[in-house]
Amino acid sequence: APVTCRPADLLKPELAELEADVRRQAQEKGIQLAGNAIDDVLTVALFPQIGLKFLENRHNPAAFEPLPQAEAAQPVTKAEKPAASGIYTVEVEGKAFVVKVSDGGDISQLTAAAPAASSAPAT
Repeated sequence: APVTCRPADLLKPELAELEADVRRQAQEKGIQLAGNAIDDVLTVALFPQIGLKFLENRHNPAAFEPLPQAEAAQPVTKAEKPAASGIYTVEVEGKAFVVKVSDGGDISQLTAAAPAASSAPAT
């Protein structure tokens, strides 16, 4: 038979049962629930495999992964010399271009490009 009502209305209410279960497990394991226990119930509902472990260790940061630390910057290595000069065929968007590459293409200084003119109409 086709569903003629809101599909969620066909589900059995589970929140009260889940809340009782979380409270029972918390009491058995000595877990102190938050002042507003619904937050902890929802944590367990959303994360059933690790929710209770989180609640057990809520105030124990050593039980969780350490915070990521910034890695020390690696020293910059000098770039290897580019490939030898020569004539190459480069394809861009299906079109072939013959380019000549010469020695001496090292970058010695970078300057910022001028900002592009806006294509938006002035108001």
